Amino acid sequence: MADKTSGNRISILAVSPSEEDRRSLRNILQHSNWNLNTTGTIAETVRFLEDNIVPVIVCARDLPDGSWEDLLEAVAASPLPPQVVVTSDCADSSLWSSVLNRGGYDVLLKPLVPEEVFGLLSLAWRTWHAPHRVAAPLAAAMAAM
Repeated sequence: MADKTSGNRISILAVSPSEEDRRSLRNILQHSNWNLNTTGTIAETVRFLEDNIVPVIVCARDLPDGSWEDLLEAVAASPLPPQVVVTSDCADSSLWSSVLNRGGYDVLLKPLVPEEVFGLLSLAWRTWHAPHRVAAPLAAAMAAM
């Protein structure tokens, strides 16, 4: 399995059927340390995650083969489940509440604002990375015994 968080660039995955959404995120991240991968469906995402580890997924609210909830359920079984950020074009407090209650990380409003994207991705990555950073030395110590 490829570790997409190694090196200087951190990979994230954008899941959206909209080329406009993917292009917007690509433009925001192009000169950063984030490496953007994209898929358009839940099925493509599951296949991508079979061979790749990504700490953060930015997911459209609605997908051709389901919704953000279906994607969240599909990635929950991953060995290192990513933080899932849902994008929406309307400020909907019930969506935000639902995302948090179901185990998602947060909601990003469209149109995407670079400062908000960078801030939220950084926080989501830190949340994902912290337990793995602690667990790796422990696993290595246990294996050496």
